[in-house]
Amino acid sequence: SRVPVVLNPSPACPDFPWGGPTIDYLITNESEATALFGLSPASLLTEPSHWLPLLKQKKVSTLIITRGP
Repeated sequence: SRVPVVLNPSPACPDFPWGGPTIDYLITNESEATALFGLSPASLLTEPSHWLPLLKQKKVSTLIITRGP
């Protein structure tokens, strides 16, 4: 059976080897998401289509962005 892959890259590392195994759940805060994807998390609500190719490129199935303390 397959084990889900959960990654919480805190702090975000620009040298992470994206494209390896599929990441089922990527958990980041807002600033890490911006650093990793180059987009504002607020744009998920207005322009989710900009995020889809980036998630696919990094092989991320589900992105969870935390907010606040």
